[in-house]
Amino acid sequence: MKSADRKPTVPTGMTESSFQQPLGLDRSRDRVTGYLEELQPVAHQFHAHPEMAAAGLWTNPTDLANFALAVTQAWQGQEGALLSHDMAKDFLTIQKGTWGLGFQLHKKDEKVIGFSHTGGTVGFRSALFMLLDGRGVAIMTNSDTGRGAPVMRSLLSTVSSLYDLPFNRPEQKDWVALKEDEVSIYSGVYRFTNEGETADFKVYFEDEGISIGHPQFLPRATYYLEKIENDRAYFFNESGDSFQFSQMETGVPVLNMFDLKGIKQ
Repeated sequence: MKSADRKPTVPTGMTESSFQQPLGLDRSRDRVTGYLEELQPVAHQFHAHPEMAAAGLWTNPTDLANFALAVTQAWQGQEGALLSHDMAKDFLTIQKGTWGLGFQLHKKDEKVIGFSHTGGTVGFRSALFMLLDGRGVAIMTNSDTGRGAPVMRSLLSTVSSLYDLPFNRPEQKDWVALKEDEVSIYSGVYRFTNEGETADFKVYFEDEGISIGHPQFLPRATYYLEKIENDRAYFFNESGDSFQFSQMETGVPVLNMFDLKGIKQ
């Protein structure tokens, strides 16, 4: 059979993935616009990257999860796997620090139980977490604030709790229920200023805690009081995100989050 007549095989099931740069017009429905930290779209939707291995793969969460499954199938020694069992063992054996060949490895009782990797290019961020038993999660965002942002941590935490995964499981903490009259000191509008830009966050009483969020910067969630210490009130939510109020005694509390200070208006 001539090489031109050979039909391509996709042993990992990554049927929607490609190293084509730039992505052709025939794939226009498969691509999205990336966004920068200032919520500005990337010029021409995305960058074309000549570094194929490092930044040239177009894929989606389903295909990325299929790749991770192919690695676990090889680790398990399944017939017809993408890699040999020995090669998969090399992939998932500590080589330096906490890293194997390409993956950061996760251990329990001195045994590797899973692997992960995060990554991104201009306007895009992603994360892949996988256990060797085949459970895992692939998350992608089309924003430079995606990796480490509350929305990604919240997704990972929720999936980990739902499927009993060890990734980003929030620490279980005791909390103190607020009474509605007590939360008046915290509720209100807090104005953050950063490099000349301002953003207002609204805080109000909800479900024995306080609700806080912003339509562009922070998904709305309920936070609970953990403790008050040294004139600081510490709050956290079920995803493990946290922040503090300070200077309550002045009557003008300050909301401390994102390494910034928001002043009550």
